[in-house]
Amino acid sequence: MKISSAFVATLVLFAGKSLADRDAHIDFVETCSENGFASESYTVITDDGYVAQLYRIPGRFGDTKTHKPAVLLMAGIECDMNFWTVNDPSVAPPFVLAEAGYDVWLGNNRGTRYAQYHVELDPASAHYWRFSQEEMGLHDLPAFIDYVLAKTGQDQLTYVGHSQGTTQMFLGASLNPDYFKKKVNLFVALGPVTSLNNINVPALRAVSKDWKEVEYLAWDMGAYDLLDANWLEEEATQAFCNQKLAQGLCVDILAYVADANPDVDNLDKFDVFLKDFPAGSGYQNIVYYAQTIQSVGEWLRYDFGGARNMDVYGSFYPPKIPIEQLSIPTALFIGEYDNLATVADNEWLK
Repeated sequence: MKISSAFVATLVLFAGKSLADRDAHIDFVETCSENGFASESYTVITDDGYVAQLYRIPGRFGDTKTHKPAVLLMAGIECDMNFWTVNDPSVAPPFVLAEAGYDVWLGNNRGTRYAQYHVELDPASAHYWRFSQEEMGLHDLPAFIDYVLAKTGQDQLTYVGHSQGTTQMFLGASLNPDYFKKKVNLFVALGPVTSLNNINVPALRAVSKDWKEVEYLAWDMGAYDLLDANWLEEEATQAFCNQKLAQGLCVDILAYVADANPDVDNLDKFDVFLKDFPAGSGYQNIVYYAQTIQSVGEWLRYDFGGARNMDVYGSFYPPKIPIEQLSIPTALFIGEYDNLATVADNEWLK
């Protein structure tokens, strides 16, 4: 058997490395395969022309069982489907669900690494990036849901969202309740994000006061894709954070923006996390969360400014989101150490 030079190079590269090290240099399909799971990928086009990749874990290799209940997973901001497989396979949600007998599907929102195309618009143009979580809830989710149901022949699926993945579902299911009630049998919200009045990150709270300036600068500088997947090569980030002097800083940054107590995290997988984060996000997604921090006591739709608000909503100010119209069974899971999706904000949501 002829052995390719690439294969030899791979053996040399990984010689002596731990499993976690290897996981920091392989893609989603390889991660699934390494852990004994089959995977598939599909191309989905939304009704407004955005092209995204949808991945599937039908089960372990050799598993012939069919008609499994379908579950769709959507990750948070600056994340794609890789986010779900960062942790050890014994606790990574897609693998846990696949082992439990579910047909697991993982979507990628427009603007992330695996969803940066459009049937007409140039991703380098400003017009391509004129979307926020509302469009992702009203267009991306139905495209994924309809594709999964058509492929599996099922009438409904279960939806699991994390952070922004919950925001888009809350928006979609509130603004188009009949569709989601018909197609989704359960909404599992991990780190739910609607109101952000009690966000515990002082820097984000301070920046949110200047969201109009942030929006203008992003537009003026052409920085439509904030922290895209190539903003800093993963090898450079991993190398920096693996230095003894920098390890504490990297963990502190994670703690500052997400976890009040990093001790609950699996820091052995930090390299794997850095491989896939950030994965890209449209600037309006960031701006919308900044607006939400400033919307005290209520949850509003995107604020385009008075003149455009009149065109879009028929009112000078953005209207409240009719979250009372959400009519699918919903489970909220909130982490007490979460600085972003706080317990206080989720008490308001509940």
